[in-house]
Amino acid sequence: MSVSKQYHADEHMLLIKIIGDFDARLVDEFNAAYQGIEHEIEVVLLDLNDTSYVDSSALGILIALREHAQQQGWRVVIKNMDDVVQEIFRVLNFHHLFPPEHDPQTGDIFWCFRPK
Repeated sequence: MSVSKQYHADEHMLLIKIIGDFDARLVDEFNAAYQGIEHEIEVVLLDLNDTSYVDSSALGILIALREHAQQQGWRVVIKNMDDVVQEIFRVLNFHHLFPPEHDPQTGDIFWCFRPK
């Protein structure tokens, strides 16, 4: 399990990928991926395509990311969640924190936080 990050300057986007289990063991690595970023960021894109498991500590990590994004004025987009993770989001009312959106061109569903 690991966290990778990549900055896309042309889109002012920070891409964070979780590979393997998203759990308490990734707290420090995940936080380091977005805190103290010196680049101009508008969007943090969290790709869960290679994520095999999400636990409650990962949900806490997402709440912390959302709070940090609110302070920074960043949008947070979570994509490629499998059905199990989507159901966890629904059951725990995370769809209120990261409302699902539909891309009419691709048919994909992604979960998005937009700062106020």
